[in-house]
Amino acid sequence: MIKTNLSFRPSGITETDLGFELAPGTVVNDPLWLLHKLDNTASVNSEPIQIVIGEGASLTMGTRIDRTGTEDSDISIVYDVKLAKGASVHWTSIQSGSTYSVNELITVTQLADSRLDRVAIVGDVKDYQSTIRVALDGEGAHSNIQGLGLLKDKQELDLTITIDHNVPNCTSNQLAKNILADCSKTTFTGLVSVARDAQKTNTEQLNRNLLLSDQARAISQPQLLIDADDVLCAHGSTTGALEESQLFYLMSRGLSREDATSVMVVGFAEEVVEGIPNESVKAVAKAEMTAQLALVLEGF
Repeated sequence: MIKTNLSFRPSGITETDLGFELAPGTVVNDPLWLLHKLDNTASVNSEPIQIVIGEGASLTMGTRIDRTGTEDSDISIVYDVKLAKGASVHWTSIQSGSTYSVNELITVTQLADSRLDRVAIVGDVKDYQSTIRVALDGEGAHSNIQGLGLLKDKQELDLTITIDHNVPNCTSNQLAKNILADCSKTTFTGLVSVARDAQKTNTEQLNRNLLLSDQARAISQPQLLIDADDVLCAHGSTTGALEESQLFYLMSRGLSREDATSVMVVGFAEEVVEGIPNESVKAVAKAEMTAQLALVLEGF
């Protein structure tokens, strides 16, 4: 089974049977970590975790899996997040552990002037499937979703993001970056849907993949479905290896090829982590990124 524990209980938070609620106007700047503790079970499904952020409230939140067992696990986790008018949540997800297969489903509903900032770091996970659907249902809502996949061996990451712009004057951003070694594989499917009445929409969608092996594979499917005419929408995808000219330049400055490679790979990854506003959460994310990159670069 999965048991979800809060790292602390700040004032303004009420725990419910399904999750927790943050009272209107409450601001929680110290990061609240949701620690998903697993027992030694081969297949684990969580009850939906409902997170309700009240009007004008703000939460800094982190999630990660804490598993002490030794057997492989198939894990399913469901989040249902509701942001009231003017609410905001800064959500960092850190997941790693080579015996895991994770299926994650996230649905987010945003009302007027609310803000979602989510950064996810996934590394050294056997198979990770993440499906995120965001509904922008109030004018002035903003959604920013960024992810970093660090994969090796035969690990796989499948990320699907759908953002529905249902009303005018909303903005969204998607950035998915992956570093792949050995025979690892990623699939990115991103869809931005803009309804007919959702004029003045501004959205960007980008998937970038760095291949460290000829056997690594990255499948990218960025998509736009636009029914409005007064919008600013952009999407793109890049996949490739390290640029030899850039490696040569760094080596000409005195770096070994190994060090030059490390500098370029870290530089590619850091963009996602630097987007985390809370310094203590950023420090945790950077430490995890460094540890996972060391595993990815082994033998490269």
